[in-house]
Amino acid sequence: MKNFLILFLITVLLASCNMYSDDETKVVDAGLLGEWVKVEKRELSTPSPELVYSGWSISPDGTMEPLRIDVETGEVSHFDNVYSTRIEFARDGKMLVERQTPFTLSRDTVPYTIDDDKITLKGSSLEGTYDRTFIGSIVTSPPRAEFFVDIDGEETEIRQKGIIVPTAYISKVSESEKIIRSHLEGKNHRVTVVIDDFKGSGIYSIDEDQGSYSDIGGNIVSTRATDTDSSGTITIRCDDHKHRCSGEFEFITNLKGSSGNPGSHNEFKNGTFDLPVYK
Repeated sequence: MKNFLILFLITVLLASCNMYSDDETKVVDAGLLGEWVKVEKRELSTPSPELVYSGWSISPDGTMEPLRIDVETGEVSHFDNVYSTRIEFARDGKMLVERQTPFTLSRDTVPYTIDDDKITLKGSSLEGTYDRTFIGSIVTSPPRAEFFVDIDGEETEIRQKGIIVPTAYISKVSESEKIIRSHLEGKNHRVTVVIDDFKGSGIYSIDEDQGSYSDIGGNIVSTRATDTDSSGTITIRCDDHKHRCSGEFEFITNLKGSSGNPGSHNEFKNGTFDLPVYK
């Protein structure tokens, strides 16, 4: 009987210790809770929007939901994400963050500091200084940007929430070269069109490698481009005073070396755009 009581007490003690340990690992510093946005300047290789907006909404259970900017209103908004990011615990200036992607599971120890309405994270992909914000807060005045195209018969438009605002624009690389860039809704994919002999508003051919389609899945980037057998055309009208161009386009892309194979090409039809020009 005595041995039974001793064993029972030991079991209860161990259970209480384990319970305390489990609870402790779920503690999230109250100063981290809420919405946070980070604004960074980009190092630009071509004329483009200069700022990147990224952020997180942190819940008491440790869920980190990504935030993006609405490209029409400039407001902070939630962003549907296929990845899962969660704080396992955060206290005493350190947090353990678990990130789940379709291909990997990683855990990082992230040092943090809280200073009034700012938090600073270090030593990971989350690194940076974030300002406290709230859903619906306006952080920028986005220029109007319109871009539509049928990809293999499916209507597609630009991403409505992004870290770069706008999510479609034109880079004026030089007087004779313009590049149309678009980040599209749905999958993480982009369409790019290059005009390298621009002489003013008119119709231009989309020749080899001047039209491209990139699909990013995890860390894998699949890019298809126009070739000599699949050239297209683009009609472009520009207003230099308003720094905008509009027009229409269509073309076909192929995987390099796979022309004619099933599934190796994509058709882009009924493309229209009305975009700001960065120079």
